[in-house]
Amino acid sequence: MISRFIDSGYFDFLYIVILVSSVVSGYMIARYRYLKKKRVWKISGTENGIIGFYGLLISFILIQSGNSNRERTDFIHQHCDALATIHLESLSVPDSIHLSLHDDLVKILEFNLRASNAEVGDFQAVYTESGNIYNDIWAKLGKIKWEGSSLIASSRITEQMHRATALNYRILYSHKDRTPAEVMVILILGSWIVGLLVGFTNGFNEEHHFLVPIIFITLTGLTLLSIRDLDNPTSGMIRPSYESYRNLLTDIKRVELKD
Repeated sequence: MISRFIDSGYFDFLYIVILVSSVVSGYMIARYRYLKKKRVWKISGTENGIIGFYGLLISFILIQSGNSNRERTDFIHQHCDALATIHLESLSVPDSIHLSLHDDLVKILEFNLRASNAEVGDFQAVYTESGNIYNDIWAKLGKIKWEGSSLIASSRITEQMHRATALNYRILYSHKDRTPAEVMVILILGSWIVGLLVGFTNGFNEEHHFLVPIIFITLTGLTLLSIRDLDNPTSGMIRPSYESYRNLLTDIKRVELKD
């Protein structure tokens, strides 16, 4: 429920509005509850510690999200390497087997490119279709009678197909690997509380300086929204690169044209 709301299009606007409101509220409290009534409030240094602690927390989560995105990209490259090896090994087997593997590889690559644009809610359907594709391929490989020189290629093809199957499921599950909803709630509420503190401390200045609140709102808003974006590799702006799939698909089809 919480994750679904955070992923919705309303969240960006609502979050930024509340973040700005928290800074403005802190400023108004300082000006009208303290400064205008000549009530004294002295900076103790704890304020900077609170802001620094939140900065460390949000930067740590951002690093984790970035590492998850890099891991997804690594899985894609490894998966593509396994499929490319199968394609190369298939060139040394009889034509009937080569054509069957060729069609299977094209089907896998086209599926992965389609799955890269699937929504989080469609994960179960994507998982089912992926399982059906690989089950069909394994069923075909089990019926092939390898003979002569193709026996060596068959062991390599089988080995790489095992690797490709495992990496395929890793890629699918990595799309659901995200920052826990409870941690996101802490980051969101923490940013609003710290925003209130930033506005409050800035409100005690006799001269109005809005540079610090503007910088805080900008950096905090962009960082938290980037974390949310990295957690959605199929629908966010920051996505793993699927260019290796496209390049391999082009190369395989080019070989088909030459044949």
